[in-house]
Amino acid sequence: MLLPGQFRAVVFDCDGVLADSEPLAVSTWTGVLAPYGYRPQPADVTASLGRTFPDVRDLYAAHAPTLPSAAELAAVFDESFLRLLGTELTPWPDAVGLARRWHGAGVRLAVASSSPRRRLDETLRLLGIAGLFASITAGDEVEHPKPAPDPYLAAAAGLGVLPEHCLAIEDSQAGVASALAAGMTAVGVRRDPDADLSAAHLVLPDLSELDVRFHR
Repeated sequence: MLLPGQFRAVVFDCDGVLADSEPLAVSTWTGVLAPYGYRPQPADVTASLGRTFPDVRDLYAAHAPTLPSAAELAAVFDESFLRLLGTELTPWPDAVGLARRWHGAGVRLAVASSSPRRRLDETLRLLGIAGLFASITAGDEVEHPKPAPDPYLAAAAGLGVLPEHCLAIEDSQAGVASALAAGMTAVGVRRDPDADLSAAHLVLPDLSELDVRFHR
């Protein structure tokens, strides 16, 4: 499907777009929350899409009031999550294939993620695609994370491309809102059937038929 307009660059979200890592996050949260008597529910998973670790911790703390602070939980969560990444991470082939094809065609690419730098770098490394991106922005490197525009504005600045000349690819409501607030055109890919992507310029079940025109 051809997306109207011409673009100079593409900014990808990572988790849920390039990496099929959301199930690993759910598994990790299930283990972290077990001692506090709560198990993630489908609505929690949808609400957590595109959010930073502190935001997700606050979401679960509403159900588990004795949950430690994000700072106290971070090391425990990271150890478990990174272990799963090393053994169970898989790519979303449609998005990774597009990124490889566009990079080969000379299109400037970036990543704007809510994940902290350590997890983001490890995810891209394990997928074997870190070298495709001229700009990589992590969630712990911006003052205001998604749904604020900061991650996408930082990604565009890193590319040296105006936001309005960038296409953003997202799988979450928070991510779409962030891209739109930055002035980008947003494509939503529906990995989670309950995710509200209605604000995106185009919503697709996958990216295999996405057709984009680029200019230099």
